[in-house]
Amino acid sequence: MNSKTLTFRFLENLAEVFRQLNNVPSSLPFNPALSTLSALILTGTAALSYDLKTPIMILFISMVLISVLNNSFLSPWIKTIFFALTWASIVSAPLPFITAGEVLVELPIGLTTLKVSFEGIRLTASFITRVTASVAVFTAFIMVMGWRGIIAGFEELHIPRELSFMLNLSIISIPVFLRETLNMFLAREARIMRKVKIRNIWRTLATVIGELMLRGYERAWRLDKSIRARSFSRPEKPKTVHTSIGVRDAALFLLALTVLLLEIVGRT
Repeated sequence: MNSKTLTFRFLENLAEVFRQLNNVPSSLPFNPALSTLSALILTGTAALSYDLKTPIMILFISMVLISVLNNSFLSPWIKTIFFALTWASIVSAPLPFITAGEVLVELPIGLTTLKVSFEGIRLTASFITRVTASVAVFTAFIMVMGWRGIIAGFEELHIPRELSFMLNLSIISIPVFLRETLNMFLAREARIMRKVKIRNIWRTLATVIGELMLRGYERAWRLDKSIRARSFSRPEKPKTVHTSIGVRDAALFLLALTVLLLEIVGRT
């Protein structure tokens, strides 16, 4: 059986993306604190926007950001956007049919009729745009600053140290965990000696879940013991890569605040 299945390629690429995001650029383009705060403002504004103008504006900002500052990640960024767009479209597919409003199209199916409402189409377009824009802008900031740069920004914003530690640990542990998952998938696929239905294949692969839970618990237990063994004294405050605030940082933060204010004014 071919080992390069869709699930295998997806998990493999996901692990590679996390590995790449674990790297920190030699010189960060923005101050970590202001860039993280700007990312949160733009992501929240896109996710909670009322009309389509603001998410489209934020999507354009994220495209300019990734194209100018780190165009080597442009292709993975586009793939991420298409994945979010596809997922949001699948999730919101029933909205045009279940939302009450002015009926635009009636689709007779057997003994029933599906009615497509204008309000449902508007809600669907709004949901897809908001999800895509919020994913786009936060992913762009992560690819420009690096995941560790974003965590450094959280630390400068004085979030609880336990939270920043867990975020820092996740970017290291997730690729290892995903590669272990791939090995388990390959081991089970290797035991399938003949062609079977896709349903039976998924039943076989679903047994990975139990082993994943056991391995995850074991890895967490070992990690906890290793951290406790090395924690004889209070850990020092991590050094941030970049702390000064320049004109570029102020311009980025003002841009995020401007987008937020435009959304607030548009609602009044």
